[in-house]
Amino acid sequence: DAASVRGRQLLAGLDKVNGDLDKQEKAITANLRPPLEQSRAVQDSTERSKDLKNITNEVRRIEPEKMRKIQECEVFIESVPNTGSATLVKNKVENTNKKYDRVVQLLSAAQEKVEVATHLERSLQQGRDLLSTYENKLVIDDTVPEDLRVVDRKKEELLAMGTELQSKRFLLNEAEQNLLRTKTCSNTLASKFQEHCPDIERQEAELYKLNQRFNNLSKQIDHRTQTLQKAKSAYSNYRTNYDKVNQFLCNIPNYEPQETDNIQQVETKLKNQAALLSDIASKEQEVQKVSATAQQYQQAVKDYELEAEKLRSILDLENGRNGYTNKKPRLQSPAAKVKEEEAVLAAKFTEVNAVNKQRLQNLEFAQSLLRQQPEFQVIQDFVQTKKSVRPVEEVWKLKKELEDETQRRQQLEAEIKAIQNNIVHLQNQKPQETVVKKELLKKVPDPQLEESFHKLQQNLAEEQRKNQVLQDELEALKIRLRVLEHEKREGGQEYIVKEVLRIEQDKAQADEILKLKEELEELRRQEGTRENEVILLRQHIAVLSSEKNKEQEKVTEKEVLKLQNDPQLEMEFRMLQENKQRESALRQKHEEELSFLQDKLKRLEKERAIAEGKITVKEVLKVEKDLAIEREVNELRRQYEDEKSKGRSNEREKAELLRKIQLLEEENAKVVVQEKVREIVRPDPKAENEVANLRLELVEQERRYRGGDEQLKSCQNELAALKNRGPLVEVKEVIKEVIKYKNDPETEKELQQLREEIIERTGAIERADLEIYQLKQEIQALKDTKPQVHTKEVVQEILQFREDPKTREEVESLRVQLADEQMKHIDLERERLLQEDKVRQKEEELAQVKEKVVQQEVVKYEQDPALKAEVNSFSQSIESELKQIDCLREELRKLQRRRSELERQLEELEKERQARREAELEVQRLKIRLNELEEQERETTERVTVKQKVILQQDPQQEKEHSLLKLELEEEKHRRQVLQTELEALRKKLLSLEKMEVKEKVVFSESVQVDKGDTEYEIQKLKSNLEEESRRKRELDADINRLETRLSEVEFNNSKSSKELDLLREENHKLHLEKQNLLMETRRLQSEIELTATEARDLRNMTHVDSGINLDSRFQALERELDDLKQLSREKDAEIEQLQNRLKTVAIKREQRENHLRRSIVVIDPDTGKEMSPEEAHVFGLIEWNLFVKLKSQECDWEEISIKGPNGESSVILDRKSGREFSIEDALKSGRLTMAQYNSYLNKEMSIQELAVLVSGSN
Repeated sequence: DAASVRGRQLLAGLDKVNGDLDKQEKAITANLRPPLEQSRAVQDSTERSKDLKNITNEVRRIEPEKMRKIQECEVFIESVPNTGSATLVKNKVENTNKKYDRVVQLLSAAQEKVEVATHLERSLQQGRDLLSTYENKLVIDDTVPEDLRVVDRKKEELLAMGTELQSKRFLLNEAEQNLLRTKTCSNTLASKFQEHCPDIERQEAELYKLNQRFNNLSKQIDHRTQTLQKAKSAYSNYRTNYDKVNQFLCNIPNYEPQETDNIQQVETKLKNQAALLSDIASKEQEVQKVSATAQQYQQAVKDYELEAEKLRSILDLENGRNGYTNKKPRLQSPAAKVKEEEAVLAAKFTEVNAVNKQRLQNLEFAQSLLRQQPEFQVIQDFVQTKKSVRPVEEVWKLKKELEDETQRRQQLEAEIKAIQNNIVHLQNQKPQETVVKKELLKKVPDPQLEESFHKLQQNLAEEQRKNQVLQDELEALKIRLRVLEHEKREGGQEYIVKEVLRIEQDKAQADEILKLKEELEELRRQEGTRENEVILLRQHIAVLSSEKNKEQEKVTEKEVLKLQNDPQLEMEFRMLQENKQRESALRQKHEEELSFLQDKLKRLEKERAIAEGKITVKEVLKVEKDLAIEREVNELRRQYEDEKSKGRSNEREKAELLRKIQLLEEENAKVVVQEKVREIVRPDPKAENEVANLRLELVEQERRYRGGDEQLKSCQNELAALKNRGPLVEVKEVIKEVIKYKNDPETEKELQQLREEIIERTGAIERADLEIYQLKQEIQALKDTKPQVHTKEVVQEILQFREDPKTREEVESLRVQLADEQMKHIDLERERLLQEDKVRQKEEELAQVKEKVVQQEVVKYEQDPALKAEVNSFSQSIESELKQIDCLREELRKLQRRRSELERQLEELEKERQARREAELEVQRLKIRLNELEEQERETTERVTVKQKVILQQDPQQEKEHSLLKLELEEEKHRRQVLQTELEALRKKLLSLEKMEVKEKVVFSESVQVDKGDTEYEIQKLKSNLEEESRRKRELDADINRLETRLSEVEFNNSKSSKELDLLREENHKLHLEKQNLLMETRRLQSEIELTATEARDLRNMTHVDSGINLDSRFQALERELDDLKQLSREKDAEIEQLQNRLKTVAIKREQRENHLRRSIVVIDPDTGKEMSPEEAHVFGLIEWNLFVKLKSQECDWEEISIKGPNGESSVILDRKSGREFSIEDALKSGRLTMAQYNSYLNKEMSIQELAVLVSGSN
């Protein structure tokens, strides 16, 4: 009926409203459920807020329709209240209202939550930016400045930074408040609508990290401020005491006895010297104070640098980047400079003290000598007395010194013998002990022999270089001798010597500078590597020291093994010195042995009482000669002597040739020689272009004036000589050009600076190597110290690195072995897990004990010992897993450090290769350029030979990689052995558990019930903890593999990107250099053209004096040379213009319009390449007035415009430069423009420039 149809229609309308509401609800939940994008959280939250506003508009659009439908339903219900359709409609209306209210509430809560989340993300972003700014400021700072004023300024900056940082604390407080509001909104959504916020945990973690970073930053600033204050006070005290002591040491008076002194003067000097020695002894405390303050300052600087390095490492780990990619080369620490000054001062004080003590002994000796001599009247002449007495005194002094040295040596030998006897006596008095003697023979290279070997290598290379230079000079002198002999045979000639002074760059010095720069960069890299190794080793020492302090050590004896040089080699070395030096060296050696034995005697006396029941392991170290190195040293010595003999023979031959040349030049000097001197000062091609541009005009004027003056003087002198010379003299004119090369003083200065810096870097690297060696010794000693062990073995390994040509093959084999060890490690780990599962299953089977119980009233509760043992075993296994996890984390940190180290080394290697490649390309380009210049300058007779010497050396990067791979291989082997040991233990445990039998208990008297409630829960908890730790261990292994994969990818990407960037930079640099070289070449050619033109004019003026054949031929040759130079100048101008056009096409953007054309004329200065307008060119005198007028008339700015007049709209061509208008209709009427041409312009077949030319009639 009609009521049912109407009811169905109303239900369909309500279903449509419900469907729209469901769509909006789904849109709201789709907006809430996905987490925010972490990279753009603020933007994502803002976009979601906009989406919610759109949903709000849609809900508001649905509301009127819902109200209308509900009203219709209410009318229908009132009209037919008791029908089934009315009931359905009524229920549907109630559901629709509930649905709408739910959607409205959900939308309101979602809007509130998104708005609060946006504020929170914005606060977090502001906090991150704020902390990053301060962290970047602190990361830039590496070390403490040397100047105290800079230290004060930096301290003030840190205080201001700390105050400013504390003032920005409100940003984090605001973020915490926003986080609380976000939590409240999220709880509302979760409780009412079951919509959970996925970002709340991440936001809490980020806020926690920000608070932690803020606290670390505040602590870092406070610590740096305190360290700077300590460093300042320590440095002030050090500098004051140092200056005081240094001034005292520099002003020490000299009371050395003289030969003319009498006994009164000697006694006076003796008293003064004794007083001086007491003053020097009193200054010893001040020197110690200087040393103490220097140590305080060095410690403060080291603390400051360590904190800076910690901050940098923390930031690099948090950001996940390598800290060495953008790391600038570190400057030398001021602590090293202070340490060097303190060492120099201590050495100087020791030297002054020893010298003054020796002076005191000399004065005492002189006093005793003068007192023993009888006083008598001197009758002979003073000269004869001096001649007779002085040799006796000198001989007596030498004998006295020799006897003193011999007596001291004998005394030291007696003391050493007595101490050795005491040591033997004490060792024999020790209680009974078990002694295990081990004799370890090691071939240790002699350091003295190694040093002499390297010195001989350097001397041999130097002698070879000198011999090569002498050989070149010898060849040149031979050529010159042949030329002079040939000229002697032909007879006397008249020479006009033209001296040209060229300041050019010495190629040898340039190569040496490049080599020194490369060595300097290598030393800087090595220094940075050594410093990083020192920091890592210190951390390792701190960890080992803390572990050592936790353990109880029962071994109380520590035997110090001292490595000494081979006495036989030292004796052979000392035999090359004089007797007095040998006695002094022997005395010094005995003193060192005496001090060593005294220390050993004291230590043995202390250890005598506590040496009961100890097993002592002694190691006998024999130092033997390395025959291979000794043979190589002998061979190098022989080569060195051969090179020296060759050098001496070359020197003799050179001297002989110079003598012959001098004789021939004296014979040829009888001819009248007229010298013509002309100095041409040319700028160095590598000089700065700015200085050359500023001084170019002044040099041009001075050169023209000087050239003209010298030409006038030379012409006058030559004219007077020709007049004075008789007609019988035949003149043969030979022009020779003597070129003198002078080294660039700036190059010399830079070379000296580089040498000094290399020496400093070498010293710093040697000190770092020494410190690394000491730290490694400490680490080895700490590693060898084990708790609860009575047998102690001290094994000292000496690693000697030698050049191995098969290093690359060995590295590859080590990599293969490392991969095999890793696979074995993974297999053993998998097998160990399987065995643990089997053990766990077996223990569960054994734990289920079958019991037959007879129930009685008496019930006793006891603790199951098996469960207790199982709990203990699980606790131990959990502890072992935790230790393994710590080890894996440590390995992960080591791999991260190794990855950063390898990335830095790879980048440095790529830079070195790129620099070498650039140098080779530059050499090739210079060769090509040199060949072109030789072909262009046909008259040049000088031949330049470029020799390139390539020295192949072993790559230090390869050696480092080789050593790192060896260490990794050893670590993998050790881990595999540990896993094998664990696997064997688990297998034994599994076998023992399998042998156990399941027993059946029958109890008749009473029931023993085992309470397993708490114990079972504890077992399950321990099992879950064990599984959790195993899972974490597997995750760490996966992280290690992932980091290694990422490391290889990063290495490949870095190498690829660095190569592309270097190629782009090289291309840009080449273009810039080519442009500068062409400009300099153009200026040089212009100056040569002007100079040649001046010479040609002078020669034309001289034709009326002497019209000989030689002058005509010279004039023609000069004209040809002038034509060639002009042609070359034109070619260079064309090339420069082409390059300038190419640059302008790159730099300038042209805009083209169909109805607008502008033409402006630019004049280019040929000297400077500067662009200027025709007005500026006319003012500077580059163009004349007629040309200026012509160019101005050619400038135009055409534009097509439409004008409305009485005859309608018409088109006009407007020149905006001059303001003139040309009507297109008038041009059509007058015939200057045809209709076909105008149609072609409308069809865009003709440009506006052509149309303007036709319309204006300017063609």
